[in-house]
Amino acid sequence: MQIASRYLKDAKVLTLKGLFDYHAKPEFDLAITCAEEIRCRHIILNLAEVSGIDSAGLGRIILCMQQLRT
Repeated sequence: MQIASRYLKDAKVLTLKGLFDYHAKPEFDLAITCAEEIRCRHIILNLAEVSGIDSAGLGRIILCMQQLRT
């Protein structure tokens, strides 16, 4: 999976491309951590170019959302 990022006002937009599965976890976690470190108010995931997502990818999105809310 490839992840491109850009800033939009007070948000970081992460555009994901390819298959979002268990093997994409390190890349996704790094992108989320970088957004957290610069204290973005919002993180927007653009999944338009994701060719497929398995339960591990979906679970990773949900887990990150829950962690970022606290």
